[in-house]
Amino acid sequence: MEMETRQFKIDGMTCAACVRRVENAIRDVSGVESASVNLATEKAQVTYEPGGTDEADIIHAVASAGYGLSPVDDTRSPDEDEQKKEKERKQEYAGLIISIGFAVPLVFVAMAEMVGISLPSFISPTHRPGAFALTQLMLTLPIILAGFHFYTRGYPALFKGHPNMDSLIAVGTTAAIIYSGINTVLIFTGRTEYVMNLYYETAGVIIALIKVGKYMETVSKGRTSGAIKELMGLAPKTATVVRDGKEAKIPIEEVTVGDELIARPGEKI
Repeated sequence: MEMETRQFKIDGMTCAACVRRVENAIRDVSGVESASVNLATEKAQVTYEPGGTDEADIIHAVASAGYGLSPVDDTRSPDEDEQKKEKERKQEYAGLIISIGFAVPLVFVAMAEMVGISLPSFISPTHRPGAFALTQLMLTLPIILAGFHFYTRGYPALFKGHPNMDSLIAVGTTAAIIYSGINTVLIFTGRTEYVMNLYYETAGVIIALIKVGKYMETVSKGRTSGAIKELMGLAPKTATVVRDGKEAKIPIEEVTVGDELIARPGEKI
């Protein structure tokens, strides 16, 4: 039976390990002959036996692995893809600014006393330990909201048995926040000795630094897509074919195996 090759769009990949998981999930589907996943373009090329499986089976297998899969829309214009990527870049940039904007004062408040810088008395760990802890918590919350996608992607992947980088970030920062939250409660009950056992800044800085990497990754993917688009633009749109002894210019898509083509000097191959 003749095999069919289709391209799919993948959502949720963050690293090379995700590529392997998606490829393995697709290859495990009965009837699939081969699968190739590209992290930069976030696309998968799948060759499968139409009678042995269908797109729904492949999409379900990838969803079970914790990722999203959808057929590439051939009717979608390149400008729509560019607009989508630009929107993602702006979202990442906004999250980055929020994370960095709150992480800097958070680190200052948490570390100032340790390096010999005195904080104002109203947030000093010595004079107002409760306010000191609460200030750090308030500075951490916007950072968590800016990086909330780490949790919405990381925990489902972890629970499905396919942990990824988002799972690592989610578990690590959650542990720091919960531990610090418990100590904050103890501080307000009078256990002020826990004032130096707060790790809100750890969670905030981790998310902020990862957001820096995510933004750079988004920019890099945009450049890669632009380069691929320019290369595609260099391809010829028509070809000169000889049929029944006559030359004719036809769209490149209509060229078939066995056609006799003519390439004149200066033309694109």
